[in-house]
Amino acid sequence: MRTKRSLIIAAWAVMVTTLLGCHPTDSFHSDPDNGLSVSKHINGLEITVKFLSPDHLVKIDEQKTGRRLKPAQRDSVKSLYKNSLVFLMTLAPEKTARGSQDVLTRGISSQVDFNERLNLLNFHMDKMLTLRIGESDIAPALASMESTGGLADHRSIYIVFASNGIKSPSGTDSVALIFRDGLFDTGTSYFPFRCSDLFASN
Repeated sequence: MRTKRSLIIAAWAVMVTTLLGCHPTDSFHSDPDNGLSVSKHINGLEITVKFLSPDHLVKIDEQKTGRRLKPAQRDSVKSLYKNSLVFLMTLAPEKTARGSQDVLTRGISSQVDFNERLNLLNFHMDKMLTLRIGESDIAPALASMESTGGLADHRSIYIVFASNGIKSPSGTDSVALIFRDGLFDTGTSYFPFRCSDLFASN
């Protein structure tokens, strides 16, 4: 009896530990101004993926140009963005270590390694990213690193998927952006989103 009870307690402890350990460093955020985002802390790195709806993309355009678009202009620009799903992935040192080292040089010991990392970030991020909807993996149409001019300790990549023909699969309410890291040894990370949130704006 005691052995059986011990096994049950042990199994329960393992289950609780597993459940708590599934996403120990994940954080999910949703607000009207900044949209939906998922953050993970892995190996000293903070990886954040934010979904940029057409409305948020219009706001970004207005911020970059410094002028507010007229309603007709907003509608026109927004209609262009409705043909795609856009995410912004930011790679940054964890807050406790932020400022100590640029992620671009993190773990780099030679100019050759630095050049290779820069080349991967600039031209090959599309090979490391997919959007999983149901059982289908979709490759990005574009993955482009945002220029920071070397003034920041983080790097951000705009990821664009063509949404034409993509439909929310029946019986599921989630999709995931998958990052197969070939840069910082963080492995494969899944950033989950709900189809209803992503496709409601398109």
